[in-house]
Amino acid sequence: MKKQIRGLISKARVVGFLICSVAFAYNANANYKSPFPTDAKDKEITGNVVDDQGIPLPGASIVVKGTMKGASADFDGNFTLQVPAEDAVLVISYLGYKTQEISVGSSSHIVVQMEPEANSLEGVMVVGYGKQKVKDLTGSVGFVNESVLKESSVPTVSQALQGKVAGVQITADSGEPGGGIAVRIRGTGTFGNNDPLYVIDGFPTKSGISSVNPSDIASISILKDAAASAIYGARAANGVIIITTKKGKAGVSKINIESYYGFQQAANQIDVLNSHDYVMITKEAYRNSGLPDDEFWGDPSEYGPGTANPTDTNWQDEVFRNAPIQNHQFTFSGGSEKSDYLLSLGYYGLEGIVVGSGFERISARINGSTKFSEKFKVGTNLSLTTNTQDVVPDDHSWTSVLFGALRERPMVPVKDANGDWGGNIGPAEYVGDGGNPLRLALLNYDSRKSYRVLGNSYLEYKLFKDFTFKSSFGYDFLYSKGKDFDPTYTEGSSQAIQNQLSETSSIYTTWVWENTLNYTFDLGEDHHFDVLAGITKEENRYETLNASRKDFPNNQKYIWYLDAGTGTRDNSGGTSEYALMSYLGRLNYNFKNRYLFQANVRRDGSSRFGESNRFGTFPSVSAGWIMSEEGFYDNTKTFNYVKLRASYGKLGNQDIYSNYPWANNLDLVYYPFGTSQATVPGYAPNAASNPDVTWETTIQSNFGLDLKLFNSSVSLTADYFIKDTEDMLLTLPAPATSGYSTTAYTNVGKIRNSGIELALDYQSPSDKAFTYNIGGNFTKIRNEVKDLGSVDYIWSDQAYLGERWTRTEVGKPISQFFGYVADGLFQNDSDVTAHGMQPDAKPGDIRFVDVNEDGVLDDKDRTYIGDPNPDFTFSAYAQTNYKNIDFSVRVYGSYGNDIYNGMIRQVETASEPYNKWSNILNRWTGEGTSNSVPRVTRDDINQNTRSSSRMIEDGSFIRIKNVQLGYSLPKSVLEKLKVDRLRFYISAENLHTFTSYRGYDPEMYQTKGSRTDLGVDRAKYPVASSLVLGVNLSL
Repeated sequence: MKKQIRGLISKARVVGFLICSVAFAYNANANYKSPFPTDAKDKEITGNVVDDQGIPLPGASIVVKGTMKGASADFDGNFTLQVPAEDAVLVISYLGYKTQEISVGSSSHIVVQMEPEANSLEGVMVVGYGKQKVKDLTGSVGFVNESVLKESSVPTVSQALQGKVAGVQITADSGEPGGGIAVRIRGTGTFGNNDPLYVIDGFPTKSGISSVNPSDIASISILKDAAASAIYGARAANGVIIITTKKGKAGVSKINIESYYGFQQAANQIDVLNSHDYVMITKEAYRNSGLPDDEFWGDPSEYGPGTANPTDTNWQDEVFRNAPIQNHQFTFSGGSEKSDYLLSLGYYGLEGIVVGSGFERISARINGSTKFSEKFKVGTNLSLTTNTQDVVPDDHSWTSVLFGALRERPMVPVKDANGDWGGNIGPAEYVGDGGNPLRLALLNYDSRKSYRVLGNSYLEYKLFKDFTFKSSFGYDFLYSKGKDFDPTYTEGSSQAIQNQLSETSSIYTTWVWENTLNYTFDLGEDHHFDVLAGITKEENRYETLNASRKDFPNNQKYIWYLDAGTGTRDNSGGTSEYALMSYLGRLNYNFKNRYLFQANVRRDGSSRFGESNRFGTFPSVSAGWIMSEEGFYDNTKTFNYVKLRASYGKLGNQDIYSNYPWANNLDLVYYPFGTSQATVPGYAPNAASNPDVTWETTIQSNFGLDLKLFNSSVSLTADYFIKDTEDMLLTLPAPATSGYSTTAYTNVGKIRNSGIELALDYQSPSDKAFTYNIGGNFTKIRNEVKDLGSVDYIWSDQAYLGERWTRTEVGKPISQFFGYVADGLFQNDSDVTAHGMQPDAKPGDIRFVDVNEDGVLDDKDRTYIGDPNPDFTFSAYAQTNYKNIDFSVRVYGSYGNDIYNGMIRQVETASEPYNKWSNILNRWTGEGTSNSVPRVTRDDINQNTRSSSRMIEDGSFIRIKNVQLGYSLPKSVLEKLKVDRLRFYISAENLHTFTSYRGYDPEMYQTKGSRTDLGVDRAKYPVASSLVLGVNLSL
C-alpha cells in the first residue's frame, strides 16, 4: 500500500507539472483577454523608456503608484498601460538607474529618460525565496548582472563569475574543456564538500551548473553570510548562488542572436632540453656517480639536426595545438501585459589546447508565465542540455599527457620509419618507461556524455491583498555515461598486448516540492513588514552501473561494445538515496526606511542522519541602520548614503561522502570455507557506523558598511566576517583490532575562516560623450584549524612516490605543505664535514636543516614549508563608452599562495632517465657555480629529490582576465537595416599572466578527487588564452 500511495503522489506531481505548462501555453499570446472587467474610468497610455543616450531600456518596470497595476518595457523600451484618468503617477525603475515618478495628467504618450545611478539603491536583487531592494539588504550579498557576465567568452557560469564578487574564490581544478571548477565562498570550511548550494530559477541543486548556458542568465546573486543564507538551512554552510534566467518582456516579439568564433592556445611552454643537452647532462650524471658514461650514449655532438641521430622532438609542440572555439545563441521572446515567454537554443563547441580533448554543449530553454487574473499566476522554467566531453589522461598524475610531454626524451620520434608510434628502444635503465604522449592523447579514447532535464513550475495565488500563496514543483534528471577504450599498441621496445573497454552510466534524479505563504503589510506610515513561511520536501536518488571487458579482436571503433570482447566480464553497480524535509520562516521589518531588521529560521530533517539527530534548526538575525536617513545627518555631496549592517546566524552542512553514515552497511564478499575451500558468498560491514553522527554546523558573524559618496558616483562596500565550522565530520585512524582502517564519521573538529571584503566602484557623469566605470574588489581570508578531535594532524588523502605532501594541523591553515627545509648547496668538502648530518652528501648536493637541532637529520626534521592559501585575492576592472564604441578590461590576481611544484621531482633531476627542464643547465658544477640547482647524479644517494622547500614556489599572479572592444551601429543605420541592434566585438580571455611560477599555470586549487591535496602541481592542464570575434544582433 505504501508503494502504491507513493506512486500516486509521484503521478500527481507530474500531472501538476503538465497543468502548469499547458496553462502557460494556452495563455502565452498577446491577444489574451482577461475575464475580469477593467475599470471603465481607466485610460490607456503608451510610453517609451530610454537611457541618458536615448537607447531603449528593455524590461524597465512601470507601475501605477499605490496600485498593483504595472507593465514592463519591451525590447524597444515601449510599454502600454491602463491608468486611472485623473492624478495617476507612474513609478519607473530599472536596475542601475534612478527611480523616477511622473504624473500622467492629460498625456496619452510619455517618453521617460532614465538617469544612471551607480549601484542604484532602488534596484531589486533576487534573494532566497524572494526579492529585496538593495537599500533594504541587511545581509552580505553579491550581485552580477547580465552585462557583466557578457564580458567573458567562457563556457561555464563559474568561469564567468571569477573575480567579480569579493569573498568568492573561483579556481579551475583543470583547464581541460569541461573540467571542474572549485567555487569557495569565504574560504574552505570543511574536509567534506565545500561547494555552495546553487538555486536555478528557484530549484536548489548540488549537481553543479556546468550544464547551465551563461547566455541564458539574467542575473546572479551570491549569498555570503548567515543572514542571507539561513533560509536554505542545512545546505547553506558554504554559501548560496542564486541564478535567475532570462524571461520574456511585454511587447512585440523579439529575436536575439549572439555568435562568436575564435581560437585558443596554451599561454606558455616550459623550456626542456634538446637531444644534445639531454645526452650531455645524462653522461655528466653517470660520471658524477662513478659510472661509465660511454656504454650507451656516445658523444653529445652525435645528437640533433644534421647528425647521425637527427631526431629532436619537442613533445609540447606535438601535444599542444591552436584550437577553435565557437558559441551560437538564438533567443525568441515576447509577451503581453498578462503573459511572457522565452525560447532559447544554444550551441557551444570547443577543441582543447591539448590534442584529443574537447567539449560540446547543446542547450534549449523554455521560460514563461501567465496571469489569469490579478490573483492567479502560473509559470514554468524548463531547460534541456546535453554535454559531451572528450578527455585525455590528466588528473594531475605522472601518466598524464602533459607530464609525458615534459619527460619523454627528445630523441624519440613521433612515428618511426615504419609508421608505427615512436618509443623508447633499449634497456629501461637508460631509456626509462615513459610513453609517447601523442599516442596517449590520440589512441586512448575517453568520452563522457550527460543529458540533463531541469524543470520548475509554479503557481501563485493572492489569497487577499498582499497575502500570496506560492507552490512550486521541480524535477532534475541527469543521465551520464562514459566510454573508455584502452587499445593495443606497439611503441619502441614496449607494447600493450591486451585491449580493454570500460563503460559507466549513472542516473541522478531529484524532485523538490516547495510551498510558501508571503504577507506584506504596513502599520501606519512608518512600519513595514514582510513575512514568509514555507514547507519543502526533497528526494534524491543516485544509480550507477559499471562494466568492463578485455580482449577485443582489434582496436576499431565499430566493435567498441562489451559483447565484442572475449575476456572476462567485470561489472558492478549500486543505488543510493536520501531525502530532506524542511520548514522555513522569515520576517523583514523596516521602520521609517532607516532601521532594518531581518530574522530567518529553517528546520531541516535529513535521512542522512539517525533518528535521534535527524532534525536541525538553523536561525539567523540581522539588522541595518541607514544613518544617512536620520534627521541629524547632513547629506552633503561627500557622503550621500551610509548604512551599517550586522548579522549572526547558524548554518548546517549535510553533504558528507555517505548517505548512510549512521547505519551498518553490508557488502557482498566471497570467502573460501570448509575442507574443500569452496568460495561461499557472505556479507560483511564495509565501514564502521555511528548512530550519533549529525550535522556540521557553521556559525557566522558579519559586520558591514555601505557607502555612496560624491553625488553617488562612488560606491564602497566593506565586510568583516568570522565563520566557524564546528562538529566537523571526519574519519579518524582506527585501532587495527577494529577491522577497519578508519573510524566512522564522527563530529569532531573545528575550522575558522575570518576576513575582510572590500568592493569599490566609480561611475563617471553620464551626460558626457565619453563615460567610464572603474572599480575592483579585495578579499583577505585567514584560515585556521582549531580542533581535530583526538588527533593532532591529518595527512593528505593523496600519496605520490611514497610521500604525502600536505598536512593539516591544529593552529595552522588547512593543507600546509610538509617536508624538509633546503638550505642551499654544499660548496666543498668542508661544508659537508661542518654540517656533519648527511654522510653520503658530496659538494653540489642539497644541505637540509636540522629543524629540531638534535644533531640527526631524519624524519623528525620535516616541518611546514609552504601554504597553498593566498594572503589575499583581488580584481580590478574598467569599462568605457564613447558614442558607439565600448571597451572593457578586467584583471584578477592572487598574492601569497605557495605551489608545490611536484614536477621538479622528475624533471629537474638526472637520477631518472627522463627529459629535464632546461633550468638543469644551471646546475652546480663546481664551487660557487650554483646555490639552488644541485649537481646531477644517477644514484642521488643524498636524496636531493626528497620532498623539501626546494619544490615550493611562489604562486602569486596577476592575470589579464578579459579584454573586449565593441562597436554598435548607429541608430540611423539600424533603421535602414530594420534591426534593433547590431554590435561587433573582439574579445580576449586570459590574455597574459604575470607570475614568477615556473609551471604552466599558477591558478591552482585542489587535485581532482581529493579533499586535502591543495596547491600541488603535477603538470596540470593549463587555462587557455583565447581570442574571438563576435556579433550581437537584435531583431
